[in-house]
Amino acid sequence: MIASAVAVVLLLAVYCIQGLSTLKTDEAEGVCVYSMDPDSITAIRFSGAGGPVSLVRTADGWCWEEDAAFPLNQNFVDTMLEKTATLQVLRQVAEGKDAYAAYGLDNPSNVITITSQEQDRILYLGDTNGTTGDCYLSVEGSDVVYTVDSTFPTLFSSSINDMAVRETLPGITTEDITAFSVTRGAEEISFQSTQEEAGDQQRWTVNQNGAVYEADTGLVTELFSKIIQLRYTHMEVYQPKDEQLAECGLKPAEAVLEVSYALEDGTPQTYVLQIGALSQDGESRYVYTPDGQGIYTVQADSLEELLQLKAESFLSMDVFPVRPEELAQLHITAPNGTVTFQADHSGDAVRYTCNDAEITEAEFNSFYFVLYAMEAEKRVGDLSDQLTQAPVMTMEYQRVAGDSHLTELIPYDQNYYAVRTDGTAVLLVNRTTVNTLLSTLDPYLAK
Repeated sequence: MIASAVAVVLLLAVYCIQGLSTLKTDEAEGVCVYSMDPDSITAIRFSGAGGPVSLVRTADGWCWEEDAAFPLNQNFVDTMLEKTATLQVLRQVAEGKDAYAAYGLDNPSNVITITSQEQDRILYLGDTNGTTGDCYLSVEGSDVVYTVDSTFPTLFSSSINDMAVRETLPGITTEDITAFSVTRGAEEISFQSTQEEAGDQQRWTVNQNGAVYEADTGLVTELFSKIIQLRYTHMEVYQPKDEQLAECGLKPAEAVLEVSYALEDGTPQTYVLQIGALSQDGESRYVYTPDGQGIYTVQADSLEELLQLKAESFLSMDVFPVRPEELAQLHITAPNGTVTFQADHSGDAVRYTCNDAEITEAEFNSFYFVLYAMEAEKRVGDLSDQLTQAPVMTMEYQRVAGDSHLTELIPYDQNYYAVRTDGTAVLLVNRTTVNTLLSTLDPYLAK
């Protein structure tokens, strides 16, 4: 028994080393037809979906013979080498060239040429078995018909574009981004960081068609995390010409996404992604980076949100988003009087006054943090044209940076006040919340 087992192993080794299998039985499975050193292979040629493909080995790795600069995925070639250096078939199904026609080998669907320093091999692919999905194969120099699994013809039907390394967005994090915009024709929405110094809390404004709003940092960060997760799915056109860009809706582009970010050393960078038309199946959109190598596709649903951005979806819910350290002066007009707070930041400690009378930081904070913590309940489209009543409260303030602004609380309905800042009203705050603020403010008013 042991001697028989050893003999079988030796026989199989002889088949793998010497080359073509001459097994006669239809029951033979898992046959090694030939084997060679993968490192001895210098070229692979086959009929790809987009036409003949010729890959050659160079000192720097494998490349496309027609254009060595093409971004060839080396892992793709490694799989081809694995499949062809040692040819493992599923089974032998026939022998004799008179059987070729029955298996589609009289007119092969693909011819694969493996050039090697040892011995060249030519493989012929025939029909596909409609039941198993296996493909019929023969090897030059033999009249035996074998089957290989469906991954073999699929791999060697690849076009050169299928074999491209997929470009990716720069390796950035949400913290690296300093600005972002999407432009569609005359419409533009942009996000701008207001972080003044390293270490400061990052805050954002959103600008849509000239109107600037304070943005919710959490919502902006969530948007950016989706952007940096965008993935190209397939290269459609390598080094496209103008007419090919136009065919894909990229000249002019339907939309342009621009991301500004900083490297670790602070060097500013900009990434631009042009977004084009939907693919024929509607599942993807064509995209192109001007300094990239080709037109790619991206899943359409991952881009749709970016194409439908509205400023009101990102507005900060903070009614008065001014940190204490940013405030220089605040003048409030309320039903029961007025008050002016001032913060002098010139000394080692901040000095506060209320209607020109000095107050402690604790006295200032007892009101200011109620105001600073106040949040709206709803984001809405601009209601400015609908507000006809006089403000119940106005807040004119100046930041340390020197910019001045006006925030007004104006009756909207029986449940809400509209928050109008610098003429734009996009937030609604509950009346109960405003009444609490007025009660807290009352002791400070000059009546």
